[in-house]
Amino acid sequence: MLNFSTKKEFKIALICTTIFLSTYFILGIFFWNGIIFEELDGFCEKKYEGFLKEPMNSLSSLAYVLVGLYILYNYDNFPIKGTNPMLSKDIAPIIYATGSIYLGLGSFAMHGSNTTIGGILDWSGMLFFISFPVFYNLSRSYSWIEGRLLLLYSSIFIFTAFIDSIGTITDFVIIEDYSGKDSFTGSKDLKLKHITRDYFWSLYIGTWIILEAKNISKNKLIIMAPLPLIALFTLTVNAPWVLLTILTILFLGIAYALNHYPGREIIRKPSPYLWGGILTYILGNIVWRMDKTVEYCNASSLFQYHALWHISTAFSILFFYNYFTTEKSNSLIEDTSE
Repeated sequence: MLNFSTKKEFKIALICTTIFLSTYFILGIFFWNGIIFEELDGFCEKKYEGFLKEPMNSLSSLAYVLVGLYILYNYDNFPIKGTNPMLSKDIAPIIYATGSIYLGLGSFAMHGSNTTIGGILDWSGMLFFISFPVFYNLSRSYSWIEGRLLLLYSSIFIFTAFIDSIGTITDFVIIEDYSGKDSFTGSKDLKLKHITRDYFWSLYIGTWIILEAKNISKNKLIIMAPLPLIALFTLTVNAPWVLLTILTILFLGIAYALNHYPGREIIRKPSPYLWGGILTYILGNIVWRMDKTVEYCNASSLFQYHALWHISTAFSILFFYNYFTTEKSNSLIEDTSE
């Protein structure tokens, strides 16, 4: 009989991970083992007939799972109450760790099975994880209670995951002959799934950047406004001009709103963890792009650049978590907009 009196959250996560992986291989016997799907996913690694269509890309996805399990393993050592939610028995570290595990298992399912459901799990995991730092920062700035954070975060995630699933299954087109091209098909149509995978995804990243810029710069708009735009125009690949235009307007509006209604100051130590997280993410973005090129692609090699992306960004997740744990106080911030 498994004892849940200690390391309960870790053990539950480990059991759920084991069940997920077991279910994956059982379903694989009936649905994707022995089949190679012809649909292009844009990644270099050669597709195989076995249970793992992209072995290195799928196995490297488990790096995210290890990070999440590591956080939950240490969770039992936290005090019940504390000034920093990420270092106490709060819902925040559980959601953050769950997001990392979800991200890893979704990516494993997508690269391993090359199925539609695998793609849905992959993107829902990405949206689950990347949206949380935004809501967490807002909860700290505006003193949300734990219940409000959980309600707002989960409600919006369920909505976006539902939209993404419907859009993926139906391939529904919202606007034909849309600006720019789809990454894989070359289509110029704006599809429902692009709303979550392009707009929401980028919006969460940009808003997170604005929030951290507000914290570090002591609410200086001149720093908050341009940083997400720099990330938008340097880290995105072949983005439609309409997408870039809309996100630019949204980022400027969000930066202005947060500058004028800043809430409480969040004091965290950016060095070394925030810089480490940013650096490993940028390195991951570089190798992600290299994986897409003919020059660096060796489809049959055990070394895959996309697998390196998984490992590098898993370190990013760990660095960002450690950065959140450096928060010291939450005093009132002086309104500098006047």
